[in-house]
Amino acid sequence: MPFLSSPPEVLSDEDKLKMSKIKKKMRRKAKNKQKQEAKAPRAKETKKKPKAKEKKGKPEKGKDKARPKEKKGKGTRKADKGLVAQRRLEERQRQQLILEEMKKPTEDMCLGDHQPLPAFSRIPGLVLPSRAFSDCLTVVEFLQSYGKVLGLDPTRDVPTLGALQEGLLGVGAGAGQLQDLLVRLLQAAIYDPGLPPYCQSLKILGEKVSEISLNRDTVSEVLRCFLMARGAGAELCEGLRTKPFQALPPEWKAAILVFLVNELNSSALIISEIDKTLENMSNYRKNKWIIEGRLRRLKVALAKKTGRPESEITGLEDGRRRRSSRLTEDTGLEMEEEEESRGRRSRREEEVGWFGVGGQR
Repeated sequence: MPFLSSPPEVLSDEDKLKMSKIKKKMRRKAKNKQKQEAKAPRAKETKKKPKAKEKKGKPEKGKDKARPKEKKGKGTRKADKGLVAQRRLEERQRQQLILEEMKKPTEDMCLGDHQPLPAFSRIPGLVLPSRAFSDCLTVVEFLQSYGKVLGLDPTRDVPTLGALQEGLLGVGAGAGQLQDLLVRLLQAAIYDPGLPPYCQSLKILGEKVSEISLNRDTVSEVLRCFLMARGAGAELCEGLRTKPFQALPPEWKAAILVFLVNELNSSALIISEIDKTLENMSNYRKNKWIIEGRLRRLKVALAKKTGRPESEITGLEDGRRRRSSRLTEDTGLEMEEEEESRGRRSRREEEVGWFGVGGQR
């Protein structure tokens, strides 16, 4: 091409456009030839004609067009996977929220399966109002649990609910029993927790409150001083200022008894007793675990000796649960001692045999 080797000195715009188009065509042809040579085998390149090359060029264009479609498919697959993973996360979060809501405590009024309450019959012989009766239950439960710690005899000094009701109403012999109980409880409360420091110098007719001998006649005034010092209700204190304990209404008497019981719950004697019971419970649990461990060892040893499975042995032992725990402990100790004695004998025999062989040598 003469214009490529010797271009004119000044080219017009049309010539420049033609030159650029020709260069682009030449580059395209060179690229197409390189692609065809790389894809087609050498044997076919020598045999096939230029028409076949043109035919080959058409599917290449189709392949080139199909490639971006594959890319589009891969992109859609990735998007679908992302959506599936996002949905799974949302479902897990929703289930977790449901579990958390189910674990939360619900109020009785928010429940859907409401049922009518059964009609309870009134306790036969009960005359006291509900508040006074609940106070009586609290007092009786406290006395039955910690009466021995305070020096009370559960059979004599602890009244029943019927006797306590009679005492609160001031009927029959229950009134005297209630006054004796009040004297014992007030004595224990004055001893521990006692009066506050600013009230220890309080005197009645020149005698300290803590040193006054308590009986049915003096208990009302000392009780009033104790209630005032410990911050009881002003109504109770004013009632004892003008009336003795026996003349108060039953609700006030029950409230005074409950106040004394609550003060005694914070005394050192009751607290130490509670700590002892907790320690005993922990010790009982430890002993139970030890016994259960021994029983498991015995079951394994018995299963090895008899060849029976452990399930049959447990079934046999379930029928013998009525035996006391002491018998199980004794049998467990005996079996352990027998096993230890057998182990010692076997060791001695081995040692004797070893020494005998050594002497022969």
